[in-house]
Amino acid sequence: MTSGGYKFIIVVATTLGGDLYVADKKTWKNLVNPKDITVRTRMDAETVKKLDKCCDVLETTRSDIMRKGIEKIYDDISEK
Repeated sequence: MTSGGYKFIIVVATTLGGDLYVADKKTWKNLVNPKDITVRTRMDAETVKKLDKCCDVLETTRSDIMRKGIEKIYDDISEK
Protein backbone atom coordinates (compact mmCIF):
# COMPACT_ATOMS: atom_id res chain seq x y z
CA MET A 1 0.00 0.00 0.00
CA THR A 2 1.45 3.39 -0.87
CA SER A 3 0.55 6.89 0.22
CA GLY A 4 2.43 10.02 -0.78
CA GLY A 5 5.55 8.09 -1.81
CA TYR A 6 5.66 6.02 1.37
CA LYS A 7 5.17 2.28 1.41
CA PHE A 8 3.19 0.77 4.26
CA ILE A 9 3.04 -2.88 5.23
CA ILE A 10 0.11 -3.94 7.36
CA VAL A 11 0.75 -6.96 9.57
CA VAL A 12 -2.01 -8.71 11.45
CA ALA A 13 -1.06 -11.43 13.92
CA THR A 14 -2.91 -13.57 16.43
CA THR A 15 -2.32 -16.63 18.55
CA LEU A 16 -4.57 -19.67 18.26
CA GLY A 17 -3.92 -22.74 20.35
CA GLY A 18 -0.58 -21.30 21.44
CA ASP A 19 0.77 -20.99 17.87
CA LEU A 20 1.49 -17.66 16.19
CA TYR A 21 -0.42 -16.92 12.98
CA VAL A 22 0.01 -13.97 10.62
CA ALA A 23 -2.26 -12.73 7.84
CA ASP A 24 -0.82 -13.27 4.38
CA LYS A 25 -3.15 -11.66 1.86
CA LYS A 26 -6.21 -13.95 2.03
CA THR A 27 -4.99 -16.71 4.33
CA TRP A 28 -3.55 -17.18 7.80
CA LYS A 29 -0.13 -18.79 8.08
CA ASN A 30 1.04 -20.67 11.14
CA LEU A 31 4.59 -19.52 11.86
CA VAL A 32 5.35 -21.92 14.72
CA ASN A 33 4.14 -25.21 13.20
CA PRO A 34 3.47 -24.79 9.45
CA LYS A 35 1.30 -27.44 7.79
CA ASP A 36 3.30 -27.79 4.56
CA ILE A 37 3.11 -31.57 3.97
CA THR A 38 0.14 -33.07 2.12
CA VAL A 39 -1.01 -36.60 2.92
CA ARG A 40 -3.76 -38.32 0.92
CA THR A 41 -5.93 -41.20 2.08
CA ARG A 42 -8.68 -43.41 0.71
CA MET A 43 -11.90 -43.85 2.70
CA ASP A 44 -15.22 -45.59 2.25
CA ALA A 45 -18.44 -43.54 2.20
CA GLU A 46 -19.38 -44.44 5.80
CA THR A 47 -16.04 -43.21 7.15
CA VAL A 48 -16.38 -39.94 5.22
CA LYS A 49 -19.89 -39.45 6.67
CA LYS A 50 -18.46 -39.92 10.17
CA LEU A 51 -15.61 -37.52 9.41
CA ASP A 52 -17.99 -34.87 8.08
CA LYS A 53 -20.29 -35.25 11.10
CA CYS A 54 -17.29 -34.68 13.38
CA CYS A 55 -16.44 -31.58 11.36
CA ASP A 56 -19.99 -30.23 11.65
CA VAL A 57 -20.30 -30.85 15.38
CA LEU A 58 -16.85 -29.51 16.25
CA GLU A 59 -16.97 -26.75 13.59
CA THR A 60 -13.55 -27.57 12.20
CA THR A 61 -11.90 -29.02 9.10
CA ARG A 62 -11.35 -32.59 7.98
CA SER A 63 -7.60 -32.07 8.34
CA ASP A 64 -7.97 -30.87 11.92
CA ILE A 65 -10.14 -33.87 12.85
CA MET A 66 -7.58 -36.27 11.36
CA ARG A 67 -4.70 -34.51 13.15
CA LYS A 68 -6.59 -34.74 16.46
CA GLY A 69 -7.26 -38.44 15.84
CA ILE A 70 -3.59 -39.10 15.18
CA GLU A 71 -2.61 -37.22 18.35
CA LYS A 72 -5.14 -39.22 20.40
CA ILE A 73 -3.90 -42.58 19.09
CA TYR A 74 -0.26 -41.50 19.50
CA ASP A 75 -0.92 -40.46 23.12
CA ASP A 76 -2.65 -43.80 23.78
CA ILE A 77 0.24 -45.88 22.45
CA SER A 78 2.86 -43.68 24.14
CA GLU A 79 1.32 -44.38 27.56
CA LYS A 80 1.95 -48.14 27.21
